[in-house]
Amino acid sequence: FNDNAKLLARADVAPAFLLTELMVHLIGQRIVRPGYTTLQTIIRDALGAERERLEQLVESALTDSARDALQQLLVQENTLSDLAALKQDAKSFRYRQMGLERQKLLMLAPLYAIAKTLLPRLEISQLNIAYYASLANFYTIYDLRRFKPNQTYLYLLCYAWQRYRQLTDN
Repeated sequence: FNDNAKLLARADVAPAFLLTELMVHLIGQRIVRPGYTTLQTIIRDALGAERERLEQLVESALTDSARDALQQLLVQENTLSDLAALKQDAKSFRYRQMGLERQKLLMLAPLYAIAKTLLPRLEISQLNIAYYASLANFYTIYDLRRFKPNQTYLYLLCYAWQRYRQLTDN
């Protein structure tokens, strides 16, 4: 049952998804539902195992130059960091705004290349990539600096991958 939860966490790290799928499994196997606390523990352990797995893979897969490139997003320059600038969407499709979008695209290109090679090796689902990217967008730069470095790198790689694709679509 715990192994099933760990496999499900690779598909989607949303606790509600894990709970729903575990309940479907229990009903399908005609197993009596465990207590609420037991389900919480199983889901917590599955999410923790997935986080540890990803952090170890990121640790072993990233080169020093890749770490430096990701770290540059968190360095503040003139009160507005590169990451904050990347988070801002274009206000219109006018020439000046599209020029700024092209600059963001050039800034993200090396990170996208890293993410493009690394993310398939991590075996992360598209839902989880979108989730981790949303966390990089949600948290402030200060918060991202306080996380474990490999966790922050994972969030930033997913964000760079998703944002690069969004910018090329524009």
